[in-house]
Amino acid sequence: MTITSSNNSRPQEEAFFVLDRARLRDQIRLWYQHLPTIMPFYAIKCNPEPMILEELARYGDGPGGVGFDCASAGEFLPVLATGKVLPSQIIYAHTVKIPHHLRKARELGIHKMTLDSVDEIEKIAENHPDARIVLRIRVEDRESRIRLGVKFGADEGNWRELMEAMIRYGLPLEGISFHVGSGCASGNPFSQAISLARRAFDLAWDLGLHPNLLDIGGGFPGEVLFGMGRAKGLAQFSDIAQTIRSALSRYFPETLGIRVIAEPGQFLVSGSCALVTRVLGRRMCHGPEGPTMHYHLDDGACGSFPAVLEDELPCEPIILSKLSEDRPIHRSILWGPTCTTEDLILEGAFLPEMRTGDWVFWRAMGAYTSARASTFNGFHIPPYFSYKNVIGDWWSKG
Repeated sequence: MTITSSNNSRPQEEAFFVLDRARLRDQIRLWYQHLPTIMPFYAIKCNPEPMILEELARYGDGPGGVGFDCASAGEFLPVLATGKVLPSQIIYAHTVKIPHHLRKARELGIHKMTLDSVDEIEKIAENHPDARIVLRIRVEDRESRIRLGVKFGADEGNWRELMEAMIRYGLPLEGISFHVGSGCASGNPFSQAISLARRAFDLAWDLGLHPNLLDIGGGFPGEVLFGMGRAKGLAQFSDIAQTIRSALSRYFPETLGIRVIAEPGQFLVSGSCALVTRVLGRRMCHGPEGPTMHYHLDDGACGSFPAVLEDELPCEPIILSKLSEDRPIHRSILWGPTCTTEDLILEGAFLPEMRTGDWVFWRAMGAYTSARASTFNGFHIPPYFSYKNVIGDWWSKG
């Protein structure tokens, strides 16, 4: 197995991620194939790996370009550090911001930002008076795996108060944004949200404001959605995109001159990254359910797997080591490396017998994995390497 890295030529002995840049580029092409008029602003929270940022920064700000959705200075500084991204390609998409981060954004020329409260208007007016406001509205998100409306978004009854406060503080309304929640299962919530956003635009125009941006947020399915394989997951995206195009044509025809952007995260990177873990040890246990082989891997629920486990997405271990036909099949439990029993990856699977030192491959691990990993018990977060024609057969499985 050949893994390339610009800063490490030693054989890899512990868990690591592999980034397939070609698949990341494929996702950008797929996005523009289905949503040709909507510029994606990559949601950095999904995976801030520098190699991903460098790859996406190459697309620039023109047609077919890529922007960046950042929630803090800790996210927009690495983006600008690529040297290829303009401040105008960043939307500061957190409705409650840290004051000194606002001042840093002003210093760097990042002006586009979201909010959903009068308190935030006052904070922005004090710390970033050059800001251009994108009002985040609350929309229906019951069809999504993770609902965000319980925490973010202004109710329709508060819009007028917020817009009048913007006028009072001299902050221009750049546009309207929403988020239908993570892992949206259909296009219907997008259609309803776009209709609601039009009402927000109408109110703003009535008040003499001049919004010209619609941000339809994220929630787009990644490579694996509710147990579906790659083909079905992409078909789901195609259906959602068709609904979005239809809703935009109805509520925001081109004659209005409204620019539309979105904030995809897992759609771009979920299937672009894989994780390779190693078996640290094993033992056979005999219990009520019969013999069960317990394996301890060098990454787990306290590391790169928390979002995968919490969202109940499928975890399919693929054993990379060459298996002989006579390896028995055992009921198996896969543990992470830490000292807590909560560090459980997979239970009850029937797997070929593995040995200490074997490698286990996990596909579609690019979203909310390393970004949410901890170093509990002193175990490090796995590094990233570039893909070089070594794991294609396993990668494309499913």
